Amino acid sequence: MSSDNYIKVVYIMDEAPSYDLYKKSGRPTVNWEVGEGKWIGIWGYDWGNVLGEYVVKNDTDFSFEVRQPDFRANEVYEHSFGDRISHRLYPAQYDAASRSIVSERLIEDLIDKENRNTIIHTSIGGKFLSGITGRIKKGVKVGSFHGEITLPIDNFFRLRKNVLNYARKITEQREFRKTINEYDVITYQSERGLKKLKKYYKGRLETATMGIDFEKFRLLDKAACRKELGLPPDKKILLNVGRINSNKRQAELIELMNSLDPDFDFVLVIIGHGLEEEEESLKKVSSALLEKGKIIFTGYIRGEKLVKYYNSADVFLMTSFSEAGPVSSMEAIACGVPIITTDTGAVCDFLKGDNSGVIVQRNDFQKFEAEVKSFFKGKRIKAADREKAKERYDWNVVARRFIDIYRSALHGHKY
Repeated sequence: MSSDNYIKVVYIMDEAPSYDLYKKSGRPTVNWEVGEGKWIGIWGYDWGNVLGEYVVKNDTDFSFEVRQPDFRANEVYEHSFGDRISHRLYPAQYDAASRSIVSERLIEDLIDKENRNTIIHTSIGGKFLSGITGRIKKGVKVGSFHGEITLPIDNFFRLRKNVLNYARKITEQREFRKTINEYDVITYQSERGLKKLKKYYKGRLETATMGIDFEKFRLLDKAACRKELGLPPDKKILLNVGRINSNKRQAELIELMNSLDPDFDFVLVIIGHGLEEEEESLKKVSSALLEKGKIIFTGYIRGEKLVKYYNSADVFLMTSFSEAGPVSSMEAIACGVPIITTDTGAVCDFLKGDNSGVIVQRNDFQKFEAEVKSFFKGKRIKAADREKAKERYDWNVVARRFIDIYRSALHGHKY
């Protein structure tokens, strides 16, 4: 099939690459020199990349292209991961007035070069695409809430030192109302906020989540995994996985651990990375636990080593204030680890239906602490049904769901 005959998905990332976040990891395999000692690169495992991989794997009629603004790029850089999947980096600038990313070259390509057999798939929530979708006349537009459904007006009544921020929120909400109805289909993961969205969006809504590889994240022997990773065989292993930032609330989790009875014998393993200052701040509040050998920071981990950390754990602690899945909870389920979680994300909804795990209101960290203490005192936490989760969250299932959405959107679109 010629490239012109494929159903083309253009997935637009609304964030530039987080080079500072990955600077300890070195360059990705795909990288280019851009002068003045700087480089740009593509890691290839962002959400759009993985979705594209499974879309083209599950349907030979599709091609998939990820496009991303990049502050370091001085021209368009492209890498192909196969015959039908690629990733482009576009020159971009930060606009201080609108507090958003601007990439006119990316927009020009969308406006001028796509055809009717194209799906423009974007995330919803970032400022990069605000006002852009209306300029795209060709193709079908699919928008996705990758996190919870939040609107600009949601934070309007929060106290602000600068009164101009109130005016900005009103402007953002007005722009949101205009932009949201330019999408032909909107997908969402969690129903939280759905009723509110329906007040503004009158189009088609579909549930669709992120996914994981259930062949990769699998059940392994706990004792063998602990031995290989150097973890103690006779202590409770608590696991937290995610980017280090205030939304994930690792600092509050550490404060909780500091308050526990000294007789509780455990090791808290925190997997993930953040900006340098965020990591250093977290380690400062962990000093007492570090001295006692009760906490381990592994940094960013992928692959088989991550799978073994999950299989070493007795419980997974998901402490975030707001989440989409999260993927980390899906990975824990696939590895048979019981979960204590805040009430956010699609997995939380799954656990409720499965009558498994422990769910705590996100604003009630005292309750979260009480559940952790109950776990140490012998409370059994039911692990989620792995096979049911696989039917919902395996990447092949997720990709086929999006393929159905793409096809039906094209079929129902009126030109």
